[in-house]
Amino acid sequence: GGVESGRQANVQAKGAGFGDNTWALDGLTITDMAGAGSSPAHYDFDTFQEIQVTTGGADVRNPTPGVQTNLVLKSGTSAFRGSARGYFAGDYKDFGVEAGGPIAKDRVWGWGSLGRTDTTRTPLICTAEETTLDNVSFKLTGQATPAARAHVTYFRGDKDGSGRDAGPLVTREATHNETGSTDIVKGGADVAIGNHLFLSARTAHVATDFTLTPQGGAAAQWYVDDAGVERGSRDTYSTDRPQNTLALDANAFRGRHELMFGFAWRKATVDSTAAYPGNGVITYHTQYPSMVAVVRRDRAVAADGVYTSAYVADTWTQNRVTVQFGARWAD
Repeated sequence: GGVESGRQANVQAKGAGFGDNTWALDGLTITDMAGAGSSPAHYDFDTFQEIQVTTGGADVRNPTPGVQTNLVLKSGTSAFRGSARGYFAGDYKDFGVEAGGPIAKDRVWGWGSLGRTDTTRTPLICTAEETTLDNVSFKLTGQATPAARAHVTYFRGDKDGSGRDAGPLVTREATHNETGSTDIVKGGADVAIGNHLFLSARTAHVATDFTLTPQGGAAAQWYVDDAGVERGSRDTYSTDRPQNTLALDANAFRGRHELMFGFAWRKATVDSTAAYPGNGVITYHTQYPSMVAVVRRDRAVAADGVYTSAYVADTWTQNRVTVQFGARWAD
């Protein structure tokens, strides 16, 4: 019924691991590198023109063998159009609006959307997990000449929740409250040079951050009772995960050959902290009054990852025969 909307999509295909999955927005990679294989945001699905999913036979442009998901946002067209929706099914509510059209005839087009999803997930014999997702999207497209087009895209996704990790073995005070957001600013240009060469340049900044705060507070003791149920409190976790990406791609057509070549650069940063409640001692009751005590110290993690790649490929056709080959370099 949609109540898992605030959760990550855990998908696998053809033997590849979850960490090999990639996510892209309008063709530019946005995968969360602090949780390889995961998306940095949650989405309003009515904002998509299409969703492209590749599970095998990927070409040389794809960086990994996992599931490749490309989310293509809607764009403004020469005719004004829009829609509104409302969907209610018990503990799941979803509503929003989207509209777009020409700003300057045959030159500039705009499109935007607003959406909200409210879900309440109640696992068996435990307290509820409530999640609210708010999404804002905007895309501006301009055409300077018949052979040159540019675009700017803005996306923001906010997530607020309470009772995260609720379950039969986690009491309410041992769940987390979650607040976080993802901002994506993306720009690009496409240029056709004659009838045989097509160039595309894209860049984006992705800013993702979220905080998990225990409902039991920072002073309470975190412990596990004889029945294996977590009680008291949990750790406080905060993370900031900005990314910057640049990609250049080209297609050239010569006779029976379609050549593809390109270059990409990406920098992903992770800056996270975790603080444990009380005095940092977590007790596990094995059989009352016996227990095991574990000391956990506050920690901080900061790391940068820089990814550089280039590729070249050729598709050759002759009657019923099509031959593809390519090479990819990555560092």
